[in-house]
Amino acid sequence: MPKRYRSRPYIPGTLRAYWGVCERGDLPCLVANGLKPDAGTLLHCWNRKEELPDRLRPFFLPGDDGIRPSFMEELEARGYDLTTLRFSIKKKQPK
Repeated sequence: MPKRYRSRPYIPGTLRAYWGVCERGDLPCLVANGLKPDAGTLLHCWNRKEELPDRLRPFFLPGDDGIRPSFMEELEARGYDLTTLRFSIKKKQPK
């Protein structure tokens, strides 16, 4: 039986990320729930690929493109099941 994905309600002051389905409803993906700028920052950081500077390229094997994998690709390459990913953080309460 296929896994059912449900959207989780937004909780004010909380940024959450979990495995879900894209807006089209057919592709599984990482979903961030929170204020749009914060959710965008989280997804950008986790999926960003960085090109390494030229000074480090001699240390790579021939044929290596010199692009560092994203955080999510690195987790998957290390054998983690991304469908079990859950992340939640709350904003600080003013004193």
